[in-house]
Amino acid sequence: MSEISEIKCPNCGQWNPWIDEDDDKCASCGEYLEPERYRRSVETKVQGNNRNYLVINDTDANIVKIGKIFVNGLRFVSYFAATAFFLLMTFIIVLIALFV
Repeated sequence: MSEISEIKCPNCGQWNPWIDEDDDKCASCGEYLEPERYRRSVETKVQGNNRNYLVINDTDANIVKIGKIFVNGLRFVSYFAATAFFLLMTFIIVLIALFV
């Protein structure tokens, strides 16, 4: 027996079949059934895979672009260096605990 999921439209109050998609719309009024979830998914798609701390713009001067590239790289290296340090310390603590 299959159960059909339904969600109530926040705009008009009508019940609609729901397939748990970000862009589900109400059949009667056409509004999004989960507007906040849709907004977050659109923002995520717009940002893409841009994980840089400082965004490099085309209008930036060359020295500013170089500085931003350096800071973004420094952030990346420091994150992984800290992670490696804590993994090393954990490994040493485990070894000491096993052999002492």
